[in-house]
Amino acid sequence: MFRTPVHTLDEVKAGGRYLALERVQDPGNVGTLLRSAAAFGFDGVILSDGCASVYAPKTLRASMGAAVRIPVIEAGAMPDAITQLRAKGITCLAAALYKSQPLSAAQASYPGGVCVVIGSEGQGLTDETIAACSSTVRIPMTDRVESLNAGIAGSILLWHFREESL
Repeated sequence: MFRTPVHTLDEVKAGGRYLALERVQDPGNVGTLLRSAAAFGFDGVILSDGCASVYAPKTLRASMGAAVRIPVIEAGAMPDAITQLRAKGITCLAAALYKSQPLSAAQASYPGGVCVVIGSEGQGLTDETIAACSSTVRIPMTDRVESLNAGIAGSILLWHFREESL
């Protein structure tokens, strides 16, 4: 048993690495992404309204304990959260296809910090969230599949922006 931790956007620090999830509803994907964020040295995870609960049993199982090892911030509306991050000098990169650069063209680190923004499994990011971000990145892949699962796509992006000492 433990107290449910409460974290806020005020704790976000310039120079840090963050993951933001917008309306990711599958608890398995949320747990997987929490686990990957912890594994690759990220400083926190930001959840919008409509995300699966961090403390749902399936999320906790998929996170393998990362749900309580990495700060999780429930931020409400994602565009507002992105605006606050950018005000701290953090570069926010939306995972989207429209007007995006391939992941290989994105630098691996940003002195002011970076936030990788992943959208829901069925609809991706909202137009408002994409517009609030600094730019967009995509994972190049063959035409044999239409898309990747949110947990897999997010994990690939997190690996690209991992802690430099890994």
